[in-house]
Amino acid sequence: MHGPVRVFIACSLDGFIAGPGDDLSWLPAPSADEDYGYGALLAAAPPTVRAVSGTPAELLAAARAVTDRGIYVDGGGVIRQLLDADLVDELTVTVVPAILGAGTPLFAGVRRRRRLELLHARPYPSGLVQLVYAPAG
Repeated sequence: MHGPVRVFIACSLDGFIAGPGDDLSWLPAPSADEDYGYGALLAAAPPTVRAVSGTPAELLAAARAVTDRGIYVDGGGVIRQLLDADLVDELTVTVVPAILGAGTPLFAGVRRRRRLELLHARPYPSGLVQLVYAPAG
């Protein structure tokens, strides 16, 4: 049994994952007090890094060839491709209270609409809100 395919990403309140010029300076740095769940996501992750190419299904097959654990997905283009191929099991989107006005959008460009089911919402004292969704049946 393979683990789930999980998106784990932050975006601005207006839906950008990076500002103009791939600026990430608006993102808060994880701290010992608040890492927003990133540490738990990567706990005991095997150190496997290698270049792969192919369709979304081929990329997941390559990842699953080295682990039975869940697959962590990041990056707007990869996320959109996996969504379009119906290969995402869970999306964790942490909304940062910043409005960028321009930049790299998170979901713009997906080929069709998707309904999502909210599994969990968690506000943080810093003002971030983490939303966990699953594709609706």
